[in-house]
Amino acid sequence: MIRIGLIIATFILIAATSLPVDVPITVTPGGVVFPLRVSNGVLQTASGQPYLILGDAPQGANNIPLCKAGNTYALCTGTGDTIAGAQTDSAQRTFLAYIKDRQAQGFNSLWINILCEAYTACNNNGSTQEGNYPFTTQLTAGVVSPDTCPENGSVTATPGSSDCWDMSTVGNTATGVGITANGKNTELYWEHIDGYIKLANDLGMQVLANPIPNDNCNSQSNGGSFGYTFLNNNTKNPSNITGYADFLANRYSKQSSPSYAPNLVWFLFNDYTCWNPTSPFSNYNSTADNVFFNFASRLAADEAQAGYTKHLMSSELYGNSNSLSDNQNAWSNVMTLNGVYSNQGPDYDGGLLSHVQSSTAPAMLVEGNYPGEDLSGVDADNQLGGTWITGCGSADILAGAAGATIGNSATCPFRERIQFWKLMLTGAAGYLNGNTYTWEFANAPNWWSTGRSAVCTGTAPAKCLDIPSNAQLATASSFLQTHSWYKIVPDVTRGTNGSGFGIATAIASPFLTVATGCYTENGTVSHNCASYYKGSKYNDITNVPKGDLFDAFVVSGTASDSSFAMAYVPGADPRCTFPTGATNCGQLGGHQITVNNGKVNGGTNLTAAWYDPTGSMTSPTTTICSPSTTPCNSASQTYTTPAGTHSDGTADWVLLLRSR
Repeated sequence: MIRIGLIIATFILIAATSLPVDVPITVTPGGVVFPLRVSNGVLQTASGQPYLILGDAPQGANNIPLCKAGNTYALCTGTGDTIAGAQTDSAQRTFLAYIKDRQAQGFNSLWINILCEAYTACNNNGSTQEGNYPFTTQLTAGVVSPDTCPENGSVTATPGSSDCWDMSTVGNTATGVGITANGKNTELYWEHIDGYIKLANDLGMQVLANPIPNDNCNSQSNGGSFGYTFLNNNTKNPSNITGYADFLANRYSKQSSPSYAPNLVWFLFNDYTCWNPTSPFSNYNSTADNVFFNFASRLAADEAQAGYTKHLMSSELYGNSNSLSDNQNAWSNVMTLNGVYSNQGPDYDGGLLSHVQSSTAPAMLVEGNYPGEDLSGVDADNQLGGTWITGCGSADILAGAAGATIGNSATCPFRERIQFWKLMLTGAAGYLNGNTYTWEFANAPNWWSTGRSAVCTGTAPAKCLDIPSNAQLATASSFLQTHSWYKIVPDVTRGTNGSGFGIATAIASPFLTVATGCYTENGTVSHNCASYYKGSKYNDITNVPKGDLFDAFVVSGTASDSSFAMAYVPGADPRCTFPTGATNCGQLGGHQITVNNGKVNGGTNLTAAWYDPTGSMTSPTTTICSPSTTPCNSASQTYTTPAGTHSDGTADWVLLLRSR
């Protein structure tokens, strides 16, 4: 994550509160749920049930203990660390306490960098917080400029950055077991990593494990990265890298291994930019993509062997890009989940792009706007002189500390909702995002309680972790699973405008035919959402933070079997003059959309209802028409969102039309 200035195990239904209570959960044995698979473009459990990812991103988990008792699964299993206990017992401020809280909050997936350095808040030489290392020895001289190796005078010394590690010293590549050399025992490091995966499996959760956090491909002069570790090792001996792939496969993919991990998805990269000849950071490296692709291909080939599990694989590229946007190598041969990174554009653009790129690799958000960070505040740095959505301005998110990088993660849950609904109604497989307090843990003050200067306003005692957006996304996920969301065919297909940014063109027979409020590039109001969805100047980097929350584009689609249709109405006031002005830029009820009811069950025996995405969503707020009340029209019908706003000042609604 670039910082500027810085399920079916069960359907878990959590009411519209973020209270961290113990939720009774019956976890189906991991072998039934895991390993996940993709069939006909649908993410599924091992037993063939559709699965919706709802994930958090504890990227820097290596900088906190696994549990109070130690840093191995054997020591941690069955122990009593909790977030409640962490309030007074500092020894319980652990991964185990965190993961129990995440499960209770409705998450089923976790992104963890199993190699981790300072870019994602770990020790810069890649060690865990207790001082164990993934490798034992440094490379000799002759690495990629501007790096120099070894650091600190000797190949046996501990380096200052991750760049100089010799990856051939990870362990026995044929068995996946660590080794001891130069006072370093890599088996202890990998047992710590085992602990994440096994504890998650015990709770019915999967780990998206990142073995290549190339972290913007930073060299030593920019702090270093494991991206340069790969490049340096490739220069010395490419077999160092393929050996590392063999080690991982033999440890985590070989079904007879003591560390076998059925609940694992390989999740490559982090802010991967150096593959791109037009990288905005001018850090293109002509050999980088080949190096990383060769690693991924070797890992996939290892897992294709008899007795191994072929785990799903995804990645995170930087900016308005998907995993399959990288055309430097044949990534479609190894990528089975198409990761969407919402940073320079709306995430639904990535969802639509995914349909263009592949019919077999479903999309999932891999990173968006994190709660507690102002990268995408409505009025970042108050440039427009005010806030029009309650709790969503810079002063709210950063709790009045201009220039801070960590703020109130509990404010502006609407920012999460609009990302979630707009992506998921493209039929995406899941939503993986994070929290400013959980991606960096020990570097975030009081992550387990009230945060920086006690600014967090979530539910006590973990006011930074247990926040309103968690409950809203958990209930939304349950709602979508209940209604077979994976069948959704979007009303639009994705193309590009002259600048290469996404535009949408309505399919031949869309569900949504008319909607009020889409903004064009010059800030004037257009009422043709079906043909243009870019929102507010997404092609202007200075306006990226503001576009999503002011974008009134209605996302909609119909089930492939015509059993239902959905539309998400974000509630933005269509009179808003943004980005050229600041008039009427709040939320407004009473939006009208016109749809073709005939898309569902031929227009017969229909029920249409509005659901409140800030509530439990277990029942409709308003039933508009049904067989037992006023019948729905058989063809065109106009629906109006309820008047007024929700308790958080927003006015977004979900329309569900279904046959009954």
